[in-house]
Amino acid sequence: MSVEIRRERVCLKSGGPDSGRLRMAHLSDFHVWWSSRRLDEVAAILDEEQPEVVVFTGDWFDTPRGADLCCDFLRRIASTRPVCWIRGNHDHWFGPEALEPFHGVSGAHCVDEMSWNFDSEWGLRCEFMSWQMHSTTARDSGRHRIVLVHDPEDLDLAKLPGCDLVLAGHLHGGQFVFHRTGSGTHFPANMFYRWCCDRREVDGVPVIISRGLGDTLPLRFRCSHEVVMIEMGNGA
Repeated sequence: MSVEIRRERVCLKSGGPDSGRLRMAHLSDFHVWWSSRRLDEVAAILDEEQPEVVVFTGDWFDTPRGADLCCDFLRRIASTRPVCWIRGNHDHWFGPEALEPFHGVSGAHCVDEMSWNFDSEWGLRCEFMSWQMHSTTARDSGRHRIVLVHDPEDLDLAKLPGCDLVLAGHLHGGQFVFHRTGSGTHFPANMFYRWCCDRREVDGVPVIISRGLGDTLPLRFRCSHEVVMIEMGNGA
């Protein structure tokens, strides 16, 4: 199954920090085993789309060989544009040493425990951080806060205020989608996961959930692997 491009727009809240615009790519859940084929496909999409920032919301690899391939991919894309990323649950399987090379990649910023500030070419001032950091960190009133969480089921609705955008993955869209409900959730996975959807807005905060780029069990039905291209700004 080839990779599709999903396009999302996020309008800035009125009365927030200074206006501007940002174009970013949201990637998630590569689950690389032995092959770089999917990584090469995504790199070609990024070269074509030219986002200012690439955001990755966890689950890079499922084997030590996959870790090496993903680190090479990270070096490749971070050489031309900044990347910010968090770990997923699978990234812990082989211990912290498996991710050590990722932390040394120039232009790549892990925001699990430290936020990263970015000013776009079009004037949007952003603060990227993990959900765990958002829950405990006071907001910089001069920046738009973009929060990364691997599993959207970890979100606490009471803590969403203060976010301008939340990006998540983990659920793979349910992998089998028989139909989409009137509220936008994916059936039948929505019976088990409340966040099994493409997008939801809670009190004006958009939560965009990637269907992912790989699978530990490679079985899908009407649920494409995807790169999510996001335009964020006034009137986006």
